[in-house]
Amino acid sequence: MKTGMFINWGISPKGEWRQSIEKIPVEDYTLYFLDFDPNDYNPAAWAKEAKDAGVEYAVMTAKTHDGFCLFNSLFTDYKSTSTPAKGDLIQEYVEAFRAEGIKIGLYYSLLDWHHPDYPAYGDKYHPMRDNEDYEDWAQHQDFNKYLKYIRNQVEELCTCYGKIDLFWFGFCYDDMTAEKFQTGELASIVKRYHPKAQIDLNIKPDENQITIKNRV
Repeated sequence: MKTGMFINWGISPKGEWRQSIEKIPVEDYTLYFLDFDPNDYNPAAWAKEAKDAGVEYAVMTAKTHDGFCLFNSLFTDYKSTSTPAKGDLIQEYVEAFRAEGIKIGLYYSLLDWHHPDYPAYGDKYHPMRDNEDYEDWAQHQDFNKYLKYIRNQVEELCTCYGKIDLFWFGFCYDDMTAEKFQTGELASIVKRYHPKAQIDLNIKPDENQITIKNRV
């Protein structure tokens, strides 16, 4: 496969990095969740244009860094089916692009600024990294619960949407290493259901790209 297409979007009109850069609390950022209704989402039209342009595979974000899921996960209410949009947007994407013969890829963020057991205070990117109120909260967090959460969601993505050709996990940084996220186990889950799937891991973000996104 030579020509690919990456589709990355979620509940924030400026992208999820806005929450991190502007240090927006979850309760304020939730306003985007309550209003989320992407009327211009048309994966069938996108797939046809992509096919005409020679695209051979596509990757769409299933969960963004802010924790919002564009699929109907059983393990959270922070998902597209709980918004005014109501639909499983990953299901629509998969069906539309598969119908055009385009191979299917999914991006899943290892970060989650919404999950209560994801490290916040002192983290490099979490919106509440400098909020001292979260320093005491950190003592009650259980990262193992978060690891179980992402394993469950990866298994959902592997079993609910037919054949998946590519999984892209991102990203790792500082002490939030691939080993800490147990990406080997995540890869094993993918390979159990999709032995021929390509698995990619984004080790660290492009800091310049983050800055550019904030300016858009």
